[in-house]
Amino acid sequence: MEIPQLWLKKARENSTSQSEYKCKKCNDTGYISVIIEGVSYAKECECLIVNKLEAQIAKAGIAQAFKACTFESFEPWEPRVFAAKEIAQRYAKDFLSIERERINSLSLLGAVGSGKTMLGICVLNTLVRAGVEVLYTPYREMASALKRSVLDEYEYAKVCRRFTSPRLLFIDDLYKGAASTDPKYVYDIINARYLAKRPMLITSELHADGLMHIDEAVASRIIEMSRSYIRELRGDGLNYRLRGL
Repeated sequence: MEIPQLWLKKARENSTSQSEYKCKKCNDTGYISVIIEGVSYAKECECLIVNKLEAQIAKAGIAQAFKACTFESFEPWEPRVFAAKEIAQRYAKDFLSIERERINSLSLLGAVGSGKTMLGICVLNTLVRAGVEVLYTPYREMASALKRSVLDEYEYAKVCRRFTSPRLLFIDDLYKGAASTDPKYVYDIINARYLAKRPMLITSELHADGLMHIDEAVASRIIEMSRSYIRELRGDGLNYRLRGL
């Protein structure tokens, strides 16, 4: 896009010393200038992408966790959690090379409190800093948004695009608290991303067989897309919050 006039105005008027800016790349404007064939264009700065993601995470009530969640800071407390961390790290490392492949997604399934959401956020933290457009959504928020708009065809299509257009969609706690009518809405999103080969990051307290029980069409697409990057966490002793009790 061409350089926004408000951005130019802010950049010209802002006389703050560069040492006082939070972001040295864009001087806190949110955009950096790039030259293509002699024409100046504005590109979103990494800091703006990070701020957008932090806002999404904040809506889910885990903003502080987001800031602290990196693979370096995530310490597995159990071998099965260590294995989940390994596969999440491998996915983040491989993402740019597999993004357009059929198998391009990550699924972390099973035990409550086993670090699935935190590992997912570690992946987002890694990828957003590589310039990847991501969207984090708790499952219930996505389902509610779809159901609220279903009677208006235009609005429903608009809501669907919100979830189908990002390069990576993180659906957290898939089917948690689901109503009997939810699967048909979930199918619209999963199938659209499946057909377009758009990656997903899925966490759920259900295992693969539990997902299949709710909706085989949705589950089979998720499993196929994450076949090389799927981890089921089963058994006792995985709940971080119950350690030592």
